[in-house]
This record gives sequence, structure tokens and C-alpha cells, in this order.
Amino acid sequence: MSKATNELDLIVVGAGPSGLAYGLGAQAAAEASGRELRLAVLEAADRVGGWVHTRREGRYLLETGPYGYMDKHPELGSILSRLGLAERALAPAPVARNRYVFVRGKLRRMPSGPVSFVFSRILRPRAKLRLLREPWASPHPGPGVDETVTDFARRRLGPEAAEALVVPMFTGIYAGDPDRASLASCFPRMAELEAEHGGLFRALWRLRKKVKRSGQGVGAPRGQLTSFPEGLSTLMEALSAKLGDALRLGSRVTRVERQGEGFLVRIGSEEVLSAARVVLAAPARRLVDVVRGMDPKLAEILGSVKYGGVSVVHTAYSRQDTQRVPEGFGFLVPRQARRELLGSVFVSTIFPGQAPADELLLRNVLGGVLQPELVEASEDRLREIVAREHREILGIDAPPLFCEVERFPGSLPQYEVGHGELLGRLERRLGRYPGLHVTGNAWRGIGLADCLAKNYAAAREHFGGKG
Repeated sequence: MSKATNELDLIVVGAGPSGLAYGLGAQAAAEASGRELRLAVLEAADRVGGWVHTRREGRYLLETGPYGYMDKHPELGSILSRLGLAERALAPAPVARNRYVFVRGKLRRMPSGPVSFVFSRILRPRAKLRLLREPWASPHPGPGVDETVTDFARRRLGPEAAEALVVPMFTGIYAGDPDRASLASCFPRMAELEAEHGGLFRALWRLRKKVKRSGQGVGAPRGQLTSFPEGLSTLMEALSAKLGDALRLGSRVTRVERQGEGFLVRIGSEEVLSAARVVLAAPARRLVDVVRGMDPKLAEILGSVKYGGVSVVHTAYSRQDTQRVPEGFGFLVPRQARRELLGSVFVSTIFPGQAPADELLLRNVLGGVLQPELVEASEDRLREIVAREHREILGIDAPPLFCEVERFPGSLPQYEVGHGELLGRLERRLGRYPGLHVTGNAWRGIGLADCLAKNYAAAREHFGGKG
């Protein structure tokens, strides 16, 4: 690698949510300590945000990635304040608390607490009796056992509750295989609740007052779903603006090498930058060739992360044609229902401004690890599937006023059994290279909230900032 043309304090490779948040945190830390920060955030694409992107198609606001984030971390408030977005944050409509699951041929409302679990029509009487025995369920198999999502749910809740409640929630987030997914990595909070309280019901009862004050049901995700009137690109664009000249688009990093106590970073085939610290925030699979020349074993670890993909079909209907659709967030489809649709989000019910008031905009997800053929299926085939599923599940007989198909192959990292061990191997290998950090949604949290908050906090810590 040729001689570097610049000497920087920090180079961040990748301007997705993780890289942007890390850059912002480093800026904040430098500002707090009164130091100048020589920073470059390098992005191969011509825009920031990665899969997080909002675009307007006529009367509709479409999110190509997530449609919101859970404001469950205090760092998220700090980020919004620093970007001047705190007053623009958009909360969901109250009716979005209603979530549904398609069980035994009908949409049924998800329970929101221990009592509603018992009286829910999702479960049959025998399954409810098994659910009541959750406090006396068999304990975790023991140290060293990385339990799957399915095994944990069946052990604690019974097979029917596992398939109707926990597995659809997992599929709605990861679009993966729950029989291979690591509970400790995918749902660390569930593992913590069992370890700390001896069971889920004991934990939920003890946390009941705290959760009640938040205005959510006990079974609801922590935090409140948050977006902006013009979508999540508002946040990505604000992060980009705050980074200013430090952000460089169209800059594809092809190689990273160690040089003394720092690093050399090659951009394309000509330019080389040097920095004391390098943060690799691009998808793990894209970093394999970047680090292979420096450390083949590190490249092997990065290449061990598996990915799944999905297809998304955006549809909009007249409200007159959706009178049988329940008010709420949307619905998930358990795998035992043997449908081709993973679930649908009632986007314009959650955030009414994203479609005309007399229309319902839905985001429909297909594919995933268990149905990979639907990521490559023709657009006509995907439209046919969604139309049939909407007719049979939602009672919508009319054709959509709007329909658009998008594909996201290889977009969702899979935290399979052994992910924690893989993360440990990564950290030990990085220990050979002080100043080199690997981040992104392939490692410590797939959600947008985790990517933003954890990287902002990590940068503040690495650069000595507080708060």
C-alpha cells in the first residue's frame, strides 16, 4: 500500500446508522474535551443510511428499511438533541398498541399482560393451562448452552404459546429460523429476565408498575416507536449534515492495513488515508476482502456471519375497501399457519401522515430464511401472493390503489446459535490491533435503536466524552 496522503484521528468505514452514530459520538466527545477531531466517514454509496431510507412516491411516504425505532436508550435522546430533532420526533397513534397474530384462520389480538395471556383467544384451553405453569417450568439447561429461540419458548411457555406468540415476534424482526437462532443474542432481555427472576411471569409481575407508568402493555416492546413527519431519512440526513465535510460519499474502501500504531485505509485504487483509529461499520460480509490482506483469520470471522433477505410489497387501499381490517399496528403470521406472508404493518394507521386520510398504506413482508425463493420471485408473483393473503386474512377484495415491490437480499444478519462465541472470537482477534473496532447490526443488535445508541455511546467512551 502506498504512502498515506492524510493523517487523521479516526476513519469510519460505512455511513449506515452505526457509522453515522459513531462519527457523531466522536464529534461530541471531542467537543466536550475541547479537542480538534480529524475525522473521515467513508461511504461507498451516493447516500447515507444504508437500508434506512425514505422516499415519497406520489401520495405515499415509503420506508425502504425500518419504519421507526424504539426510543428505549437514553443516548437516543442525546442524539436527537444534538441534531435539533427532539421537537420533530413523531409518536405513533395510540391505536398502534393493538397488535395481531393470525391463528386458526383468524386475526387475534396479541395479549398485553399476564391476565390477558390467560384470557386471550390466541391460545386454546390446554395451552393456557400449560402457560400458567410457566413459573414452574424447567430451568435453563446450564452454563455453556446457547439455547435456541424455539427451545426457550417451548420450555417456558409450552409448544402452542411458543409458536403463536414468540416465534412470530422473532420472525417479524429477523425473518430467520427460530430453530437455529440464539435466544441470548436475539432476545437478550428474555434471557436476562429468566436469569434474574427465575421466570418470565415472575419478572413481568415485578416490572408491572414500571411498565404501566410507561403507558404500554406488559408484553409490549420497551420504548415507544418513533419516526418523523417526513420519515427516518430525516434522521439520516441530519446525521450527515452534522458530520459535514468529514463525510465522503462515493468513497469505497478496498483495503485496511496496520502501519505502526495506526492504520492505512485505501480508497479505490489510488488514494490512501492514515488514522490512529479505524472503525469498520459496513456490513460484515462486505468487510471480508477489506481486511483479508491484513489478517485472514479476522476475514474468516467476518465471513462467518450469515444473512437473510426479504421482499417488501407496499400496497394502499381505499378505506372503504378495508372496513374489515382491525385498527392497530399490523399482524404477524406464525409459521404453522403455512402462509407465504410473514406479516403486514398498517403503516398509515401507525403514522397517519404517510398516506391520504381516506387510504390505508400497508407494508407487507415475504421471504426470509425459511422462504428464500420469495426474495427472488417475480414481481407479479409477489403481487399475487399479497392480494390473496389480504383477501383471505384481511377480507380485502378490491385491487390496491398502489402497489410497489422492493427486494432486500442479504439485508438481515442472523444471530444463530454460537453467535456469542463468534462475537468473542471477533473481540479477541481485534485485541491484536489496538485502535481497530468492528461494529454494525451484524454483532450487538440488529435494530436501528441499538445501532444508533450503542455506537454513539461507544464513540463517547473511546474518545473520552461524557453524557
